[in-house]
Amino acid sequence: MFKILKTKGTYISFLVFLVFVGTWFLLVSRGSATTHLARPAGNECSLDTRTGEACSYGFPCLSVETCASIEDDYVTTLASLEEYFLGPAYESPAEHSNPDVPLVHISTQKVHTSPFALLLKKIQNSQFAAASRSLISGEDEAIVSYPYQLPANATVWDLAQVIIPPEYLSTVVEYREESDGPRHMLAYVEPVDARGESWALVVDPVDAYADGVFNNPEKIITTLVHEFGHAISLNETQINRNARGACAEGIYEALEGCSYPDAHLQKFVDAFWLDILDEFLTLSESQKLYFYGKYSDRFINSYAATDPGEDFAESFAYYVVTKQRGSDTIAHQKIEHFYSDPEFIRIRDYMRRQMVVVMDQLK
Repeated sequence: MFKILKTKGTYISFLVFLVFVGTWFLLVSRGSATTHLARPAGNECSLDTRTGEACSYGFPCLSVETCASIEDDYVTTLASLEEYFLGPAYESPAEHSNPDVPLVHISTQKVHTSPFALLLKKIQNSQFAAASRSLISGEDEAIVSYPYQLPANATVWDLAQVIIPPEYLSTVVEYREESDGPRHMLAYVEPVDARGESWALVVDPVDAYADGVFNNPEKIITTLVHEFGHAISLNETQINRNARGACAEGIYEALEGCSYPDAHLQKFVDAFWLDILDEFLTLSESQKLYFYGKYSDRFINSYAATDPGEDFAESFAYYVVTKQRGSDTIAHQKIEHFYSDPEFIRIRDYMRRQMVVVMDQLK
């Protein structure tokens, strides 16, 4: 009897395995949105030399000429994002925030991404990147399936799933819609546990949508990048929330707690805020309005001057969204700070490639 049950159990397990493999193959092989990528030519160079513009999009550094051609395609697709971020129409994520206007809760959606779903995303992303890298010289074009196709009635959460790297996406467990009326807070992130391991993405649908479609895709995407900068720099690996109010000497204390010595935000403050931090901490909220005027060459924009954490997030957004480099101001030294970190280079490569996916589909 035991042997029969064991045999049946093995058979059933084998069938379950076949179904799993079949489902995985169908999901991975499906690609309903496609793009044409011109085949580059030239010799590959080491990924370790990715300091030039031609090596900044997740491709191996082919010849400078062919990588520059691919880069031009990316820049063209993302031009509206860069123009918005650098232009007069840009509004910071909290440009019109008003603490006196209460947020009204609309809905809460649990969005925990299962390990299988994360694995699938990584496989699909790897396929897209590998297909992009494997292009060879020739007159034909390679048709590459995008990992995702946005649904007809896409939400900000759908955009976030495409743009945010999977290993960070897994920390977002809640998607909420709250509103404080038009032209106030578009979106923000916040931890939903005491340590900062799990996060919520909160969006105001009044600002995000108009007649069922995105009201301003460029604003939404740049805001997502900014908020992702907060999630990178304020999660449990970066901030010790238990030490709030008792930081060691030389350790930056954010509102959320004390930075760890090797945290992204701590390194950023050490590099760019040490000589002005004491002055900043003595300012009232009204006095902070003049802080940017005094140190305008240190900040990407006025909102970045409101707090070291906001400076990090705005500088990170500038780094991801734009192609601007070369200035010797402290503001642009902050951008080079991200370019010097292999992890941030990888994140930028991923996010820009995914933003191309989004912008192509939103056209």
